[in-house]
Amino acid sequence: MKKHRKSLFKPATPGGAGGPPAVVSLVPRSTRLEDPFPVADLSADRLSDIVHLSESGASSALFRLARACILHDAHVQTELFKRKNAVLGDPISLQPWDPDNPADAEAATACEKLLASLPSLPDALAHLLDAALYPLALLEKCFGPADPANPDLGRRTALLDLVPVPYRLIAWDADGLPAVDTSAPLRPADGFRSDLPPLDSDRFILHRGHLIQAPDRFGGPLRAVLWLWLLSSMSITWWVRHLERYGSPFIVGRYDDSSSDRDRRVLEAAISYAQQLGGLVVSSGSSIDLKEAASAASPGFADFRAACRDEISRLILGQTLSSTASPTGIGSGATSLQAEVRQDIRRFDARRLAATLRFQLLAPWLRLNGYSGRPPVVLFAEDTSEETERTSKILSTLYNAGLEPTDDALPEISERIGFPIQRRALAPAAPGGGGLPVFFRGLPPPSDPSFF
Repeated sequence: MKKHRKSLFKPATPGGAGGPPAVVSLVPRSTRLEDPFPVADLSADRLSDIVHLSESGASSALFRLARACILHDAHVQTELFKRKNAVLGDPISLQPWDPDNPADAEAATACEKLLASLPSLPDALAHLLDAALYPLALLEKCFGPADPANPDLGRRTALLDLVPVPYRLIAWDADGLPAVDTSAPLRPADGFRSDLPPLDSDRFILHRGHLIQAPDRFGGPLRAVLWLWLLSSMSITWWVRHLERYGSPFIVGRYDDSSSDRDRRVLEAAISYAQQLGGLVVSSGSSIDLKEAASAASPGFADFRAACRDEISRLILGQTLSSTASPTGIGSGATSLQAEVRQDIRRFDARRLAATLRFQLLAPWLRLNGYSGRPPVVLFAEDTSEETERTSKILSTLYNAGLEPTDDALPEISERIGFPIQRRALAPAAPGGGGLPVFFRGLPPPSDPSFF
């Protein structure tokens, strides 16, 4: 089995009949043509030009700069990892759209086997979650003929692989919508392209992990991060320049006003040779002082850099306490409030990604393989005891009030708890009795007969 999975992703061999289907991808997998972005000479004017070029349809420089920003800055990289890992660390569970419908249950079972058989799924999900920072992320779905040796990938059409689309291949069509230029040797041509076909939804998966309604070429959340990153990195440059100019003590020489110009020139020459000789030799009528520059500006640069990084944390995670320890005061509740904000973002990412998987991955695959059931609901099991405890208290309160959730509420409750739930099987009613009230279903009957 291990050998078979390894051979599943090899290129097709001519005349090789009887073997597993080969992956046919439109997206090149070689990274040899990836063009780096030099950030040493990046300035505010240069960044402004890159943003304006992207608005006009030339986004290759913006995407290359984004990659360099993430690779160069440990803070941006760590915050993005926290945002993605909050969802990727949860297991995926599928729930039939209608558990009482056999077709929906069959579709959910088939989709579970599909996701469990896709070795590229973790990397594909990690790439899609880049869209929490990038304006979008694209995946290519590689289909092929069904393999009898691995029917979980499809009984008619097999989903063989999920290939991340490099950002250098993303272009914009005549309407300014995203398209894939697979013919570009290095990066797509600049400007809006009327020669590119619209994005094929059966071939590609498009994911947006944010709520910004501006066009994708405008940069999304990435645009604000790049400016904050530039300011935080430039503050270090400014700080180093300040230390180079004012950080070291400098020599101040004094001489008598009655001295001649020759004596002044001799003192100046002595000061210029001081670093080479390691000392000074002056007349008794002259004096030398070492002056220290004011160091009050150094904390200002550090505070400015910290403020920029706090803004990056707020933009990516919605809070700063997970990155920087800050005093909040006893009983202020700031910690709980920021934890709730981060949890809201995690839940939003999970629901957004689940919807993308359901409608752009599972639904087309079910249609191609002839399943009549509706695509299942995708859930990312949330491991939060507080949410589970809160939901349990609500259900207990409803039970004590003689109420119970309807069957339509079970998917929502399952999402809150983190695993699928269903109603307990009801015991048959006693002969001659009208059955138990709705809030006693599944419980032992009351001992007091007058209750009925």
